[in-house]
Amino acid sequence: MNKPNYWSFRSLFFLGISIVMLLIGCTSDIPAAEFIETPLPILETTAPAISKVPDSTAEDNSVFSSPAPTATTKPPTPQPTSVETVIPGVTLEPVATAARIFPLSWSPDSEMLAYWTFTDEEVAIDFTLPPGSLNFFNISTGESCQSSIDVGYGYLSPTLAWLPDGRVQVLTEQGTMAGTPCQDDFKVADGGQNNAITDLFLSPDGDYRVNTVEIEPASFRTTLTNETTGELLATVDWQTIAALGEPGLGGQWLGPDEFLIHQSTNGPLLVSITGEIIPVASQIFNQSVEAICDPATCETTLAALGANAENSDAYHLVLYGKGVETNFPSIHLYHSESGLVEVLDYKQQGGFSPDGQTLLLLSTRFTEKLEYSLALRAVDPPASEIIPLLTSTAINPLPVVWSPDSTMLAVNSANAIILFSKFGEVIAKWDVARWATTMPTAWSPNSQHLAIRGLSASANVPSEEALFVVSVQE
Repeated sequence: MNKPNYWSFRSLFFLGISIVMLLIGCTSDIPAAEFIETPLPILETTAPAISKVPDSTAEDNSVFSSPAPTATTKPPTPQPTSVETVIPGVTLEPVATAARIFPLSWSPDSEMLAYWTFTDEEVAIDFTLPPGSLNFFNISTGESCQSSIDVGYGYLSPTLAWLPDGRVQVLTEQGTMAGTPCQDDFKVADGGQNNAITDLFLSPDGDYRVNTVEIEPASFRTTLTNETTGELLATVDWQTIAALGEPGLGGQWLGPDEFLIHQSTNGPLLVSITGEIIPVASQIFNQSVEAICDPATCETTLAALGANAENSDAYHLVLYGKGVETNFPSIHLYHSESGLVEVLDYKQQGGFSPDGQTLLLLSTRFTEKLEYSLALRAVDPPASEIIPLLTSTAINPLPVVWSPDSTMLAVNSANAIILFSKFGEVIAKWDVARWATTMPTAWSPNSQHLAIRGLSASANVPSEEALFVVSVQE
């Protein structure tokens, strides 16, 4: 059965669920890897030219080319220290508690945080159904207020967007309305404001649109069209491994004319406005899913994330394994401006910084106990130094939340949040002792305030969650 508008109606909810699973101890996707000592020199070589896949709707879209030259870099051995003991933490008090709390987003001036709360009764019914209550936290007063109109939480699609003047646009049972947080001035929104809720699948220049629908379980069809004329430019059918769950947001634009499908059973795919469909693993990285495990029984695939290079049309791709950790290959990093492929001695990554200039790397050790290590690597120049962050922690540090200006990153730790600079320095530590799990969520646009979600641990009391807001001193 077809499911139109698949990404708009399902992806954000399942993405949120996957993040929570990481934080409550789901480590099935975390690979075992060791830090290797002496770095090797990098080879300045380029990948071969990429050829077009003639039939994008055929069952097998994979194209194999001659091997892509690679360059190998290995990280230095980090010092055996634990960040949990580096500095004393500042104990936080929550600004709000409820049976469940979902922080959402900050106002453009970084003064107000929108968040939803849910009662025990709503959670007991089914937390994917009740609307919850919309609230706004004011950073200047330190107080919260409840929305003057009812706005249900957007499980399947966004229901709130900030307007440039500090008002909000919301989707209600009465239609699209706009007004001031906590004031009784909401009116039906002007037609010109209906595009305020972000459309993730328009190209950066707004000229092209990607649409993905699920045509049958674990099978999808992605189309790329001209937004103005409606002309169909490319079509690709692809599948996922059901055991890996929903494919999240599915993909991302790399500049104005190429769209990256993050993962499929044949690995990631790059779709161009010219109609070209590039199997990323084989044509760019000389890798294949078949080399990882038997396709008939395999529950591992190759995935890729992308980031645009600063002040240019170039981009970078990181290729990594997803699924059964024992089959993960090493991380591969591609530089489109030169065609260079680097092989990094890590098997898990935490994505790029917002400016695309830094890559987060994760290593897991299975010794007497499970330990995680986290490190940073500048994307350019190639063979840049590895900067260790966490070198010994029993807590899975993902997800990591970068500040919008890419200068800081908030990391989950044992009953605490650690704030690092992009150079690996510890800036601050905030303790939330009675909350078993903490989740850094939303940074304010000015990179000065961070919302943190805390989840209680006791199975003998009703569920309780907390909202913390911390400010970073300049």
